[in-house]
Amino acid sequence: MSHKRRSLLAVVTAALLLALTAVPAAAANSQAAERSASGAFQPIVGELDGRTGADLFADSFLPDYLGPTNVPGECPRLGLHNRVVWLSTVHTCHLQPGDVAVALPGAACSDVEPPPFYAVGETAQRACAREYNASILSITIAVDGGAPVEIIRPVFAMSPPQRSIVIPADNPAGYPAGPATFTADGWAAVLDPVTPGAHSVRVVGTLAGLKKPVHETFKLVL
Repeated sequence: MSHKRRSLLAVVTAALLLALTAVPAAAANSQAAERSASGAFQPIVGELDGRTGADLFADSFLPDYLGPTNVPGECPRLGLHNRVVWLSTVHTCHLQPGDVAVALPGAACSDVEPPPFYAVGETAQRACAREYNASILSITIAVDGGAPVEIIRPVFAMSPPQRSIVIPADNPAGYPAGPATFTADGWAAVLDPVTPGAHSVRVVGTLAGLKKPVHETFKLVL
């Protein structure tokens, strides 16, 4: 997976890289409605599989620097016991009882990759990530035809501390091996619990510089 995975969707990422008069996407503005809606994405409260929402958000960028850990063709997993399924570039995710699904749109900047994602120090890296995120005007997620939930809002915001990592020599992006730092910033949402059966997750992204929203659909099977 390329480190240019900077949003929930591969299609959204590609559009941003190519385009960076938005058409507003449908949104659910009531937090109370989101909490009561069956099968809606919600803010992450507490821990999921032993990791906080901020931890999971930062964890999602590790494969970009260190190399993928998921089985090819399967949705990547996060958490201490790999029970958190992350919607990214694979469109059909198979879950086991007790798994949860998360959406983690956002960006990260580091002191190892080329511009525009190069920055030194936590403050500069966070500012770099937020500059990219500013082009994401809206991301709504609807489950099984339910009301869309707007997640580009403060209640979903994540801004974890800077991470220190050691990049291996065989990393797929070709970054220089050795110590590095990165800082991520964006949003996190969880669909918890997932009921047995097959579920459709429809995502609509509205991006600065694009005249029409970008659409993508994921399938969750439990």
